Amino acid sequence: MKALRLSLAVIILMGVTFFLFVSCGDDLKEVLPDNENPGKVFDVDKNEYKTVLIGDQIWMAENLRTSRYRDGREIPTNLSDDEWLTTTLGAYAVYDYTLPEAEGIASRDEMVAAYGKLYNWYAVNNTGGLCPEGWRVPKPVDWNKLFNYLISEYGLHNNWLADDIDGVANALKSCRQVDSPLGGECDTGDHPRWDSSDTHHGFNTVGFAMLPSGDRLSSGRFTFLGSNASFWTSQQTTPMDAMQLIMFSGSGGVLNTVNPKGWGSAVRCIREKE
Repeated sequence: MKALRLSLAVIILMGVTFFLFVSCGDDLKEVLPDNENPGKVFDVDKNEYKTVLIGDQIWMAENLRTSRYRDGREIPTNLSDDEWLTTTLGAYAVYDYTLPEAEGIASRDEMVAAYGKLYNWYAVNNTGGLCPEGWRVPKPVDWNKLFNYLISEYGLHNNWLADDIDGVANALKSCRQVDSPLGGECDTGDHPRWDSSDTHHGFNTVGFAMLPSGDRLSSGRFTFLGSNASFWTSQQTTPMDAMQLIMFSGSGGVLNTVNPKGWGSAVRCIREKE
């Protein structure tokens, strides 16, 4: 049985490699199966992102950092708290690096390099396109397909109240964490990293390398750096709200929730099916 699985894996790998060879240029090489040889993609600002193939989905393995929509228009930023609260236009923020939870990060550029940018949902929904050409902000069904793949292929679960580590969020998290039991480079207090937890730690099973970029609340306040990773979906739920997925340093599961469109949260893009 092991030999058969190995043979099938080799055949699949050869097929994937051949497809990528004939369909992709040198500047956009996709990835081999789960957590092997990351590919790359570029946004309109020429920021480079690692990508990862998980099942039959191709995801960015880093948070979005673009300052412009795909059509070249600038995304407003540096909004005051009052401006952030009242705007219904797309905008992004960079987490305030002077706050105590960001100790060790010395500049706005370092914050962006570590955790990416925080976009409101109006930017997610802008007709100019937030993700690179051929990519989009994922729908809830895309995230659910990712979680179900991890459950079926790796024997995990998605219960954010569970007290064991075998949750899909832990599999998606970067292993970088304060007091990580994995030791080595995973056990670190340097950003980017997760806050410590008595039970949960990331093990980055499939190379998703999720990091806790925190949020900018509708009020303009920055919070949750190190403890929460929240990601927008493309789904509106009410005229004022949209769906998010949130992963916590102290949980192995994923919370599906609804937050105001004025929140600033991270974005991971997924590649469109060809």
